[in-house]
Amino acid sequence: MADFCAECAPLIWGEGVEPDIDIDGIFEDLQPDTGLSVICEGCGLVTVGKTNNGEMKLAVLTNNKLNWMSFEDFQSIKRINI
Repeated sequence: MADFCAECAPLIWGEGVEPDIDIDGIFEDLQPDTGLSVICEGCGLVTVGKTNNGEMKLAVLTNNKLNWMSFEDFQSIKRINI
């Protein structure tokens, strides 16, 4: 079965469906200056990171380049790649 994050799940399955990948939950469990990579079938490979200041940063591959961004910027990008 395909896994989708909280941003992609509603686009595929409709509102009210629990996402398979809980970005906020992953972030809360991280120690500062660490990250965890997940594969969302809509976004692709995404790394959820926590800075030493406790900020959430997400990394996505775009044109073979790793781009770190805020959660707000992550929400604004096109994600469904299928």
